[in-house]
Amino acid sequence: MALKGSTSITQTAGAITAGTSTTLTGGSVDVGLTSNDFKGAVAASGSSIKIGDSNALVLGAVSTAGSLTLNSNGALTQTAALS
Repeated sequence: MALKGSTSITQTAGAITAGTSTTLTGGSVDVGLTSNDFKGAVAASGSSIKIGDSNALVLGAVSTAGSLTLNSNGALTQTAALS
């Protein structure tokens, strides 16, 4: 699944359930609710990034000039570079 916003991606309620990989790109990326269930690696790029997962969270490549906030109800692993 790929989500791309020209200014921001903001989740206000509900849950995102994604398959084997997810790419999030925007000015500010906020999908920080722990009701989300990302099944594979999550890659993200933005001025600030918040990612939440109801289980384990696997990070792919992440690039941000600002803050990075991660919420996981399981293990947190990294498979690519953070910058």
